[in-house]
Amino acid sequence: MTAALSPDRQTVTLRGPSWSRVFPAAQIAAQLRFYRGLSERGGKGKGHPGPHARHYAPTIAALDAVAREVGA
Repeated sequence: MTAALSPDRQTVTLRGPSWSRVFPAAQIAAQLRFYRGLSERGGKGKGHPGPHARHYAPTIAALDAVAREVGA
C-alpha cells in the first residue's frame, strides 16, 4: 500500500495492489479516521484493534506518512 502527495500538494493517491484512489489532500484527516474506524471495528472499543486490523494497518501507515508530510 502506498500513499503519495501530488507535486502541487493538492491531492493524495492511495494505491493498493489492484486499485487506486485519488482524493483532495485536505481530506487526509477524514481518510485516516475512516480507515482507523475500519481497523477498530469489532474490537473491544475505541483504540482497540478489531479482527481485521492487520488488513488496514498498511493503509493507515501510508496515510500517516502523507499526513506528516503535509503537517495534518
